[in-house]
Amino acid sequence: MTTQPLARLRTAQLALTPEGQPLDGRAKRIPRVVLDVASSQLGLVSRRQLLECGVPPGRIARHVGAGRWAEIVDGVYLVLPEAVEDRDWRATTEQRAQIAVLWSGPHVVPSAFAALTLAGIDGAPLDFVPEVACRPPARLRSRPGLRVRRVRTDRESPRHPGLLRLWEDLTVVAPAFAIAQVARLCDRDTLVSILDSALHVGRIGTGDLDRIATLVLAGRPGARVFREARALVDHRAESPFETRARLQCRDHGVPPDDLQRRVRDQTGRVVARCDLVWELGGGRLLVVELDGEHHRRDAGIERDNARDRALVALGHRVLHFAWEDLATGVIWRLVLTILAEEGRLIAPAVA
Repeated sequence: MTTQPLARLRTAQLALTPEGQPLDGRAKRIPRVVLDVASSQLGLVSRRQLLECGVPPGRIARHVGAGRWAEIVDGVYLVLPEAVEDRDWRATTEQRAQIAVLWSGPHVVPSAFAALTLAGIDGAPLDFVPEVACRPPARLRSRPGLRVRRVRTDRESPRHPGLLRLWEDLTVVAPAFAIAQVARLCDRDTLVSILDSALHVGRIGTGDLDRIATLVLAGRPGARVFREARALVDHRAESPFETRARLQCRDHGVPPDDLQRRVRDQTGRVVARCDLVWELGGGRLLVVELDGEHHRRDAGIERDNARDRALVALGHRVLHFAWEDLATGVIWRLVLTILAEEGRLIAPAVA
């Protein structure tokens, strides 16, 4: 099944003003109510919603034909292409999950990565295919850009998907079951990121890991990667970036000594809570701070600089990294180099 229709979420060049109105002044203006609905749904609206807003089928077709709107999935349209910033991971995954929301209804609920994202669990791949779970009597089929999974209706079955009601009009597959659904689709680091986040935000507890293992089933696709991921989870990680940096350092022989360490000054006052730390001896630390896209901006930079100065004054060493540094290996390389400089280890040759 192709994911090409979903690519238009990122690439669509629509004939619209930034406010969502047609560039062609001769075209009929788009009703404000449509733009308000789209704005609340990360730029997306469903065909049903458009009809309810008074947009007739012929006008929908004309907007799509003229390149003003992009039909991302059958019956779901992108009408505000700039509603999500390209570098905003969370909003990008939430936008994909919104497709599953717009396809939801009686006996149809978001599942898999979409359910996890809607439940506030981070870590889903940016290119995941939205998925819904379909229970009888509803009868839906997968289509380009949307995966449909038929599920059992017997609530006594161990494989019946528990449901989680997020708010009044939205129910999703429960996180434990959704994690089991995606296990076969994940590599180790992605699954650890999801498990870390689910534990950190309290959507699952450590006791749920046994249930997930049972759902995945030994020998089935996803069983091996789940076993590997389970052994590496740490509920203290506050983002997929922290999880992946921790795993990368571990894989290269320099696992952090602690996460989210509260560092105090001589008076006992907490001067910082640090993402990853390594003991350097004599009470000194190597501190690694992992900065999200919007982290070091405006007043946040001043706060970070003040905290860094306080840490350095106490004799600690501080490094900051951005998400892009994961791909280069610079995080684990610098950590290894500094630990070697400090006599913590003998540095192997770095390729």
